[in-house]
Amino acid sequence: MIQLNPTTPALTSRRRFPWRGLLLLAALAVAARVFLLESLRVASGSMEPCLHGDPQAGDEIALLRWWWQLVPPRRFDLVVFARPPDETRRGEEIVVKRVAAVGGESVRIADGELWIREPGGVEKAVVKSYDEFHPLLVPLFREPFDGDALARLEPLDRDLVEAVGRELHLDGREEGSEAGVRLASAAARFDDGFLAADGSRVEGEHEVSDLLFAVDLAVEDAASCIVLQLPIAGQPCEFIATPVGGGYRVSFACRGESRAQGTASHVKVGQPLRFEFFLVDGRIGAAVDGDVAFWSRFDRDRSSLAAGGTVGAPTLLIRQGRARLVAFEVARDLHFTRPNDAHFAVEEPFEVPEGSCFVVGDASAQSIDSRYYGAIERAALRGRPIGVIAPGRRRRWLW
Repeated sequence: MIQLNPTTPALTSRRRFPWRGLLLLAALAVAARVFLLESLRVASGSMEPCLHGDPQAGDEIALLRWWWQLVPPRRFDLVVFARPPDETRRGEEIVVKRVAAVGGESVRIADGELWIREPGGVEKAVVKSYDEFHPLLVPLFREPFDGDALARLEPLDRDLVEAVGRELHLDGREEGSEAGVRLASAAARFDDGFLAADGSRVEGEHEVSDLLFAVDLAVEDAASCIVLQLPIAGQPCEFIATPVGGGYRVSFACRGESRAQGTASHVKVGQPLRFEFFLVDGRIGAAVDGDVAFWSRFDRDRSSLAAGGTVGAPTLLIRQGRARLVAFEVARDLHFTRPNDAHFAVEEPFEVPEGSCFVVGDASAQSIDSRYYGAIERAALRGRPIGVIAPGRRRRWLW
């Protein structure tokens, strides 16, 4: 018989609870909250719709304190600072804005755009890449696919378009036919307004032409051709996405003359793909599920495009196949206004001092910002917004 050694420790000995480790973690969390993080209620609508502003029900954002004392801000970064005392509005002393220009640059606002001259350079309008402008897009229209969908997306031939649940089915399989919908004129209001947090449309005052049109389509046939017809500056233009191999060849033409083309490597029969067609910063482009097919200069005077009123209602067509339309959206680029009572960068270029930045609100027509009180010193920046923490339905990262 085997006898157990009486000195052997019991296998059921109880482990100590890690109080010290938990207390250390709690202390670190409190220290981070006190010294590194801060929360702020957005009180005004100057950053709509990126940040919903209201003294009681506005977005609550989290700030990373001291960040701008370590890292210099760049164009289009979000910053928080104390507004100059003589420019305080409705008790809103701490504000959030977007950087438009940094120290050493000169900035001027014209035709809704930023014109920048870097040290030793010449003044140029800002041109953003797809990855740069995409996070800045402001929604103008989003089809809810309710019972009135066919009133906003008008079928060219009702026999080829059917509303099924929260989708539109477009059938262009018959030879010589094309199933299509046109955005109704009541919905095709391309101005510097936006879709508010509750989904309602806030009307703008200035027409815009820097636009992105996005459609989510699930093609049922591998040969389906997607077309977006878009009148630009009085010219009939169109984007055409044709399946080739494992992707789409996307081309752009005006009056039948090819202007640009490229390939995006996404084809998924039966699964929704996002097709984006855009005219931003004097460039024309297209992307499929975020894969940019082309991004080319549009050989049209940029100032005439920026003046507004040059882009008409789009028409979406399906040729040689069938597709399910599950999303139809329109968004615009940021549009910068020149208020009559503003003092800086609206008539003449404004030189931003070193160690400072020039800030503007996204809803610039309603914003009191550097156009009124000049540049903000970097030392006065209170923190970098890193996310919306309340209300829960709007919770998201801002970085």
